[in-house]
Formats: sequence, C-alpha cells, structure tokens
Amino acid sequence: MLEKKKKNIFEFKTIVLDLTNRCNLKCPLCFRTNLNRTETAFGVPNKDSLEDPTFQPSVECLIERVKQFKNLEELVLGSVYSEPTMYNNLFELIEKIDELGIIIYLFTNGSYRDNNYHRELGKLFNKLNSKSKIPHEINFTVCGITQELHSKYRVNSKLDKVLENGLIFQNEYELIIQYLKFPYNSITPLKEVEEFFYNKGFKIVNLVDSSPFNEY
Repeated sequence: MLEKKKKNIFEFKTIVLDLTNRCNLKCPLCFRTNLNRTETAFGVPNKDSLEDPTFQPSVECLIERVKQFKNLEELVLGSVYSEPTMYNNLFELIEKIDELGIIIYLFTNGSYRDNNYHRELGKLFNKLNSKSKIPHEINFTVCGITQELHSKYRVNSKLDKVLENGLIFQNEYELIIQYLKFPYNSITPLKEVEEFFYNKGFKIVNLVDSSPFNEY
C-alpha cells in the first residue's frame, strides 16, 4: 500500500485563515455550534478555540503565519469557523495581504456590521484593486429568499439587513451573492432565486450545493 505523502508547507497555494474564534450566528453545520463533532475546521480545534471568546491575534502575527507559505497565491478569509468582520483590524490585514500580492476570498454572512462599515470595506477593496489590480473576491452568503427560509440555517441573521449591506458594498466593489442550496430551501425554484437577487439589484449570484443537516 502506498503511503500518502504529506504536503510540504511550501507546496500550498491556497489556505483558509480564521481570524478569530467568534461568530454572531449559530448555523447548524458549523463546528462552533455543534460541539459534539470530533473534526477540526482546517486545523482549528472546535472546543479548545472557544475557551477565550475575546481572543484576537495581531495583524503582525497573522501576516507572519501567511508568509510561512512561500508559494501562497490565494487566501480564504472566513467560510468555515468564524465571521471575518468580527476581527477588529480586518481593514489593516486586508491591506497587508494585498501588499503580498495574494488574492483574498472573503466570505461573510453580511449581518454583523452596519451600512457604513460595508461601504468603507467596499471602498477599500476598490482602492486596492485600482492600485494592485489583484482580483479580490467578496461573497455574502444567503440561504433563502424569505426571512423564514434564510434564518432556518442562518440562525440569528436578518435577511433584509444582509441584502441592504450587500447593495451598499456593491456600490463600491464587485460582490457575489453565494446562495447555499439545502433540501429545505429547494421549495424555491432556482430560477426564482436568481430573479429575486437580480431584481434587488445584485449582479452576480452563485448557487452552491451544501451538505444536508437536521432541518426538521
């Protein structure tokens, strides 16, 4: 039997970086919500990382960690364990990552911060793109076109607020609506889902299959 070769740290071209151990939502499939799960989210222990909910690493610490991956091309912020906009120094970190020539893929639930924050975040990405031409990608994740459907998975999220913040961000920089498809929200035809967002004024909608959970 062939032994599986471990990847050397220099071989990674894409990594996921969680900035904190915090999130404002309680999504059923998240490692931080289901504490009985034994897996880890990209190396982050699900129970131990909850011991200090106020912990936030410095920008310098995070950048040094990123620099360890010598051939890194893409960096994913969020999407697995925490909400990236809860990191207090996110703007500074984004600028530092851009200086390294690394593409940022930012995934946010779009419901923690207010309108002005998302306006300024959009302006920052627009400024960086105008200077460096690095095609950073920002995703707002939605799980239904009604509050009932959306919050069935995005527990504690207000759909109207997410959409409002998204349009404000999109006025400054390109935004992708990432729509997670579950069995429960399949009652809405995908064409109707796309039309809903396009009619609201969004320009890019990405329909993504997701793992089922105990929806009922």
